[in-house]
Amino acid sequence: MSESAIALVSIQNTVSGGYYRDISKGKHSTLFYNMKLNQLQDNGSEIYLDLGINNSYVQEEWGTYPYQAYYSFVYGDGFDSEPQYRSKVQFGRIFLSEAFCADIFDGAHLNHYISSTRWVTIFAGGLHIPEEMKTDFDNTLYGAIISNKFSNGSIVKAGPLYEDGLTNGRTLGHVMFMAPFETIPWSPTVLVKEQYDFDSSKNDQFLAEVDLVKEQVGVDLFFSDIVPSNTLLRKRRAIYEIVAISKQKNVGATVDLRGDIDVALSGSLASFDSLAKNSERGYELELATGYYTRNLSVKPYVMYTDSFGGTVWDFGVENSYKLSDIIDIILNGSVAKIEKINGIEGWALHARSGIDYRLERYWKTLVALEAERNYRFDVDARAVVYLTHYYY
Repeated sequence: MSESAIALVSIQNTVSGGYYRDISKGKHSTLFYNMKLNQLQDNGSEIYLDLGINNSYVQEEWGTYPYQAYYSFVYGDGFDSEPQYRSKVQFGRIFLSEAFCADIFDGAHLNHYISSTRWVTIFAGGLHIPEEMKTDFDNTLYGAIISNKFSNGSIVKAGPLYEDGLTNGRTLGHVMFMAPFETIPWSPTVLVKEQYDFDSSKNDQFLAEVDLVKEQVGVDLFFSDIVPSNTLLRKRRAIYEIVAISKQKNVGATVDLRGDIDVALSGSLASFDSLAKNSERGYELELATGYYTRNLSVKPYVMYTDSFGGTVWDFGVENSYKLSDIIDIILNGSVAKIEKINGIEGWALHARSGIDYRLERYWKTLVALEAERNYRFDVDARAVVYLTHYYY
């Protein structure tokens, strides 16, 4: 391939090693390696690989995990009014964010632009659990969604989906509506998404959200009745990942006060039912605030979960400080009190500190230390080193 055919290549290598003792005082050592390779060509085509190799504490054996691996290419010349709107096809293991799906997906995904205001999305493949090495199509998803953008900025999406899992398949209908109302007070933007199960003749998932903005004040109000994504749960706070939940209803609000110093306040209340015992219900309450300046970010929070599995109180804070243009310092910590119905009771502790350092224009490194203690691990400590090199 000629040099002019490549617009950008970036590679990120991550190595982390650690030592921990489990609840039975057994001693373990772990080693994780992750590589992210991204090649973007002049014509818009892309190759992306996110590969992990590790002896994780769950399987206790070495494994290779291709978290994402895909090839995408674009076709068409765009449009005079929107030259960036070019059709694209992706093949491989991708992150699918269509309808209510936000999961790793093995298959094909097509975005075809009919015009600068109308496009069709078609996808077919199987949902994948990131921690598993095997590739199977036990849970498949097929969909076709048509989208239309109007002159006032409103967008409407609608189309059928078919989900075929270990049990009988389901035929679903999805619709989404988003509209800005800039001419009325607080300039609200409204988002409504609904997914209907035709086989059971009832609502499957639902989301409604309103964003309000006035001068330096922003307000976000939301209600949802959805199944949380397995992929997105892995990105939640460390202690939260210990608590398993099912489909949940969630109502909440966020207030953002912007200025030289930004302050954010948020709160949410969620309820969820047991998958095994429909008569049992759990609740989760979360309150958080944030304080932001040019160089400092402080985000304390408290979360309480009362479910069919037990109760959890979780207190924590996430901090970052920009020491200079090339150095950032990160310091996070949380502590939780866990009481499970099977008699397990104790404290869970998690702490992480690190330094994000840009060596020079094309090199960046992050060095972090992380430790936790809970009912699964007596001690779990890790050292993480990221080294990223970009070249054009």
